[in-house]
Amino acid sequence: MRNLSLLQRFRCVDLSILGSPQCFTIRSETGTVLVASELAITEFDPRSEE
Repeated sequence: MRNLSLLQRFRCVDLSILGSPQCFTIRSETGTVLVASELAITEFDPRSEE
């Protein structure tokens, strides 16, 4: 885990998700970010910003 480097960052307030973010994870096969809140799980694609 030492060789990880930050490629891109964005703020949580830039994401349009329901509720407040509880946890994040990255889908390595697609490069998307999954954000879980108390209301929903939202998938965010940093390339298209959708």
